Amino acid sequence: MDTLSSSPLDSPIHIVCLETMHCPLPPLTLPTPYKISEYRDTPLSLIAGRLSTATIAITTVIPITPAIISQCPSLRVIAIWATGTEWLDTAYCTSRGIWVINCPGTNIEAVSEHALAFYFAARRKIVELDTALKVRGGGGEWMERGTLTTRWDDVGGAPLSCGQGGVGGTGG
Repeated sequence: MDTLSSSPLDSPIHIVCLETMHCPLPPLTLPTPYKISEYRDTPLSLIAGRLSTATIAITTVIPITPAIISQCPSLRVIAIWATGTEWLDTAYCTSRGIWVINCPGTNIEAVSEHALAFYFAARRKIVELDTALKVRGGGGEWMERGTLTTRWDDVGGAPLSCGQGGVGGTGG
């Protein structure tokens, strides 16, 4: 199948976005009649029903399996608002003439931000210290000892500044 128009459609294009909670569907203007169905989230039990008349399915992490696809005779495109497609049976989609498209690089900033957040959370022992403050009746180790700095004894003391460590980056 070279283009979407190589298979004539008997009805308007039906675009179904299974999960707008991650990324809202932008306004669309298509040169052909279309209908849009948007859902904030879709439980597994409702995927097949919501896609039963879909021409285009848009998902981020909600799985669309061969069992679901087999119930969607009009499905022509599965668009994944994420980088990977490994969870989707692309060979099955190809055998059914369904295009699979994804959005490589769509989450580069978020992944980078999370990596930095995890680095600082680990370096400053945020989760460990939060837990230490909450245990034993609400005061925990802080109330008993008046300090939590002993938790860094195994690494030579508490980090005083970002200057004690380094974060490097490459790319544009």
